[in-house]
Amino acid sequence: MPELNFVRGTQTPRINKLADQGMSFMRMYTEPSCTPTRTAMMTGRQPVRTGLKEVKVALVGEGLPASEVTIAEVLSQAGYNTAHIGKWHMGDIEESYPHNQGFDFAAFPIHQQVQLAWMTTDADHANTMIGFMGSSYSDPYAIDTKFKPFGLVTGVEARKGEEAHEVGMQPGEQWSQAKYNELNQRYQDQTLDLLRDLSAKTSPSFYSTGL
Repeated sequence: MPELNFVRGTQTPRINKLADQGMSFMRMYTEPSCTPTRTAMMTGRQPVRTGLKEVKVALVGEGLPASEVTIAEVLSQAGYNTAHIGKWHMGDIEESYPHNQGFDFAAFPIHQQVQLAWMTTDADHANTMIGFMGSSYSDPYAIDTKFKPFGLVTGVEARKGEEAHEVGMQPGEQWSQAKYNELNQRYQDQTLDLLRDLSAKTSPSFYSTGL
């Protein structure tokens, strides 16, 4: 963490202290993009071997296979409490979700920033995502005229052995930048609550978070 403080110009003494009291893994197979790097970190394998060698954007219908063994699964079997909160980004199919990959509890968005931050009326009005909303869509030669994912599921939660369920959205409610901000705040609050809960347990814990 001190090295990151130096590079970024930020000071995080409490996180540094937390890291000093635990175990820090300083080297891993890293990639130039999000999904494969996360996959390498969770499995300890080259991401190309898992089928997740590139960034997975919205609606890919792919993900981390159930057959892969994650660090969360190994630690869970060893008696650790495991939890994940925040960005996961290793697929949008049920078997790839963190609560099916060794975590006792998970709260996470199914997709990543393209859907969460760009596929909104706010982005459309700001000309960031032109053509997503009907008011700015003008391509008469579109092959797939049905791709208008206004109803995509966003943030979900689940416990091991359960099905994921959407939270923070009412039926018919439209996703927006305000909802994105709300989601991020919810993850921050849940993280603090979870750390307090885990710190009170006598058994060891493995907590994963995504930004």
